[in-house]
Amino acid sequence: MCYEETPAVPPLDEIVLTSADGSTFGAYTAKPANPTGARIVLLPDVGGLRPAVGDLARRFAETGATVIAIDYFGRTAGTGARPDDFDNDPHVDELRRSNVIDDVRAALAHLGESGPAYTLGFCLGGAAALHAATEDLGLAGVIAFCPWHGAIGHDPALPDDFVADVRCPVLGLFGAEDKPVPPAVAAAFEKALADAGKEHEIVVYPGQPHGFFEKDHFGEAGHEEAAADAFERVRAFLARTA
Repeated sequence: MCYEETPAVPPLDEIVLTSADGSTFGAYTAKPANPTGARIVLLPDVGGLRPAVGDLARRFAETGATVIAIDYFGRTAGTGARPDDFDNDPHVDELRRSNVIDDVRAALAHLGESGPAYTLGFCLGGAAALHAATEDLGLAGVIAFCPWHGAIGHDPALPDDFVADVRCPVLGLFGAEDKPVPPAVAAAFEKALADAGKEHEIVVYPGQPHGFFEKDHFGEAGHEEAAADAFERVRAFLARTA
């Protein structure tokens, strides 16, 4: 693990939110022991809102931010708890990026307007976090771990240069040995952001695979140093952009 357990583990609540089209979806909220006022909408990987994502929400609440992790599959799978053998494939097939943006809006509305707001995501959720930052959501920044921007559901892949339209600073965290999101993606994103004059920090960790932060957080060896550095970069990014 990349950190030691502390007595003050942020509590986790399970809630149900309503999106712009009237659909409901589940979410986890984690409130920090020492709040800074920051607000993070956490966008999971393709697995969606499983219990492990609640642990990640608690982890990022250690930065002092209030974190809300949202489900992608409420429209097709309902808001109930997911079984361990939940088959997400048919629900991924029904995803629309516009619905994800609306769900991010609903999550931000639930968090209120008390402090700077961020999107933070993993894999599919990393690209969704970046895509949300191209919308008028008033974000202070976006954090993307190994963002996969290929086709999802009813929508085609996003072009490499879509990040040029983000409206806030970007922190992108990649693994040099990532197969689904190879280093060429990080390079393309960095070029597009630089060409567009966007504030950004792109970090590629040598020897690290796709999902290195999650793998470390859930106990897989070999990712401790990279994950610890990534977490500190997230903490610094939140402080810098607040």
